Amino acid sequence: MYRTNRSFAMRRYPIFRALSVLTGLFMLFIGLHFLLAPRAGGEGYGWPLAWVLLFGAGIPCVDAAVVLAQPAASLGLALPHLVAIGLLLGLAWALFTAPAASPRLA
Repeated sequence: MYRTNRSFAMRRYPIFRALSVLTGLFMLFIGLHFLLAPRAGGEGYGWPLAWVLLFGAGIPCVDAAVVLAQPAASLGLALPHLVAIGLLLGLAWALFTAPAASPRLA
């Protein structure tokens, strides 16, 4: 019978939990930054954010494909993914077509 080293798995678990929590907190920070100061957020992240959003749209695309491949697939189950795809592509397009920010004079 196959036995796993439980103590090793239990030691690794808190690390993954901490990384997940830190990633979530970082994403909340970025979201709040854009919500509370959208102009500064746009100037601070600009084009790199547009590329991240553009490539990040692939995640809900794959999710939607997996959902629609199920035998009980319906538009209602795929709708959240389609909305996310639209939002990501729309925001990426808005950042790509936005005029470049002028440098600030100190």
